[in-house]
Amino acid sequence: MKSLLPGFGAALLFFLWKLILFFSNQQHHILAEFPAAPLMVFTFAAIAWVIIKYARTQQFSVIEAFKHGARVGLIAAVFSSIFVFAYYAWIDTDFLEIIRIAKMQEAEKVFTGEELENFTRATNFFNSPRARSLFTLSGMMIFAFLSALNLSLIARFTIVRKLS
Repeated sequence: MKSLLPGFGAALLFFLWKLILFFSNQQHHILAEFPAAPLMVFTFAAIAWVIIKYARTQQFSVIEAFKHGARVGLIAAVFSSIFVFAYYAWIDTDFLEIIRIAKMQEAEKVFTGEELENFTRATNFFNSPRARSLFTLSGMMIFAFLSALNLSLIARFTIVRKLS
């Protein structure tokens, strides 16, 4: 259960960040083009913290350090994808519609007929809470695994060497 806390904490910090932006009416301005940036920072920090903590307390193994970091990242990815779904489905319901309308206005200048229909279907799918949640889950899992791998290797050659 203790190993869930850093990952859950990263996801919860991200959700609180999104809520603060929403209630201050800044959600469409601050990091609107890259809304996952705070989540990536929080998750990276949680993974780094767990790997550093592991490196200082146990016989170090890159594989075990990776497992510790990946577990934290996986938990952050799962909980943040749940939060993203809840946020777009029930809190900031207008945001995805604003994006969809803007994309459709651009598409109407370029596409006609069947191309426009196909673009409309794709835009409706990609700008849904379910799709945003799935993209968050898959993207954050990849980010978390790569971060855990890199941080484990860095820890092996820096932290462990200093402790030896």
